[in-house]
Amino acid sequence: MQHFIARSQSSKKVLNTLRISANLPVNILIVGEKGSGKRTLAKEVFEDLEFFTPDQIEQMQNVPATLGIEEIEEVANKLSFFEKLQGHRIIALAEELYPKLEEYFPVILHLPPLSQRPEDFEALKNYYLHQAKKDLGLEKFECEVARELNAIELRKAIYKNAVLQTLSQEEVMEFLEEFFSKKLPDEYKAFVKYLDIPLLKAAKNRYGSVLAMAKALRLNRATLTTKLKKYGLKDKG
Repeated sequence: MQHFIARSQSSKKVLNTLRISANLPVNILIVGEKGSGKRTLAKEVFEDLEFFTPDQIEQMQNVPATLGIEEIEEVANKLSFFEKLQGHRIIALAEELYPKLEEYFPVILHLPPLSQRPEDFEALKNYYLHQAKKDLGLEKFECEVARELNAIELRKAIYKNAVLQTLSQEEVMEFLEEFFSKKLPDEYKAFVKYLDIPLLKAAKNRYGSVLAMAKALRLNRATLTTKLKKYGLKDKG
């Protein structure tokens, strides 16, 4: 089980407030964008808490005394929904603080995006790097990732790079074959972009200028410029 990482001052404050609030018989709402760590934060304090969507709760015969609710903003008739849950303690998650939610939650915690918590981002990145190396049997593994990523995107980016490092040329070809098989019966021209775009992006990132790209790819400069414009990869100006 991954524990909530609280290295930045803002996340430490939210975690400490949640721990204090956990001892009070009140409903708690955790607000934060997707991938900010809301669920992991809640599970850090309420270890055995299960989360359900509003639709799942509507179908329940026996509702737990303490209830975890995700996507709370999806509740259409909030008055009716919360009336049915009177007597139950609610720990809810929401991406935004929607109107009327405040009246049902005495405690509302705002968890900043991961991109605004650099200490947490770095610690979580190192955690995922370690896990990816362990899961895929890599002796050494490092990769650069954008600081703007949320936790979900960060994990995906690291594991994608780790998987690519383990793939042989034959396995890459097998992957492409399977991918193209699912796209059939599209005509040949429809497949060209799947090869052109990633190759041109890679070359653009490595060589920068059209002249250097054309030389490295042994491609006519005019032809290359046409392709870049076609796929929206040509720099403006």
